[in-house]
Amino acid sequence: MNQSTATKSTEQTVHQLAGQLIEVRDYTAAIELLAPYENGDNPHLIFSLNYAYAMRRQPGDRRKSRALLERAASLGHAKAELMVKRNNLVRRLVIKPTRSTTLDISNNIVILKEAIETYLPEEILKCIDLLKIDSDTLCQYLLPALQARAQKRDVTASRILAHIYIHVYGGVDHYDEAVALLNESIDAGCSASAYTLGQIYRQGLGGPVNLQLAFEAFELGMALGNQECRFQVGNALLNGRGVAKDIPRAIQLLQEASDRGHAYAPSMVARIMMKGEHAAYDEAKIIELLKLSASRYCGLGASFLAAFLSKNPHCCTHEFESAAYAMLAHELGESAQDRRIEALKAEDLPKVCATFKAIKAELNQKHN
Repeated sequence: MNQSTATKSTEQTVHQLAGQLIEVRDYTAAIELLAPYENGDNPHLIFSLNYAYAMRRQPGDRRKSRALLERAASLGHAKAELMVKRNNLVRRLVIKPTRSTTLDISNNIVILKEAIETYLPEEILKCIDLLKIDSDTLCQYLLPALQARAQKRDVTASRILAHIYIHVYGGVDHYDEAVALLNESIDAGCSASAYTLGQIYRQGLGGPVNLQLAFEAFELGMALGNQECRFQVGNALLNGRGVAKDIPRAIQLLQEASDRGHAYAPSMVARIMMKGEHAAYDEAKIIELLKLSASRYCGLGASFLAAFLSKNPHCCTHEFESAAYAMLAHELGESAQDRRIEALKAEDLPKVCATFKAIKAELNQKHN
């Protein structure tokens, strides 16, 4: 037996053993078994390692799982390729918490193209030049395929259909159908559809604003385990949007969302602490929460931290730390602190950049 054959035989055995461990839900043991093959070129082992991380769900596992899934896809694993495409679609359909939570409509064409690549048969894709087709034509290709998949209870297809009806067609003639599709997905256990429906009601997308229905949709999503919905329920209770204010309950839910990995929730808890009305003012805890938010790629968290350190320079542990967090906020797409960067002197830039690199390494090491 030559070395290549022996290697393949070993990898097959490892794959089988890992499958058995995953089947009995011993994900840590599966990870330990598969970890030596993480940087190899066997897409099946890497895909199994991705799955073990995804199911174990310890801090940092989600990000690790995503990186491994993308690596398996790059090595030609068919299921991984499809999952990456669908994950990209799902991420684009989520309205991220920023200063303006309105979905960027210019993103529609990207969503439509990715949906076509995911849902249309290969033989049809070969006949289409996606670079030259407008959104109306893309929809003509896409809608029948999505409608067929939605009838087969494909919740992602249902969400994309609802998105098209609301964001491409503006809800005209399709609003009720979009809402019905999302409700069907919620009934099937799709918490993300509850989040999408809540945003439609909260922002008045394609129809009237209805904060009470938005709150009810977010509550459904929270019951199904969706942390974006948990955050929205907490936010609504904090501000009395569609429901009577209940600040102790709001703080509890925001803290739970923070503990479960929500990016923006730690910043919200920190800002409540800053006011000192409903939670004790605690500088160390405020900084810890804002750093946690920044480590989860939340630009607002980095922006709030830059502002807080500017007002409380005695809390800084690095030179030019406030400016460095302003740079991080800018890198993460939040421009509120750009004036702080623009005001820097040229001779200070090397030190700011050094601090910027140091805090990024610190965030990655401590929180991921």
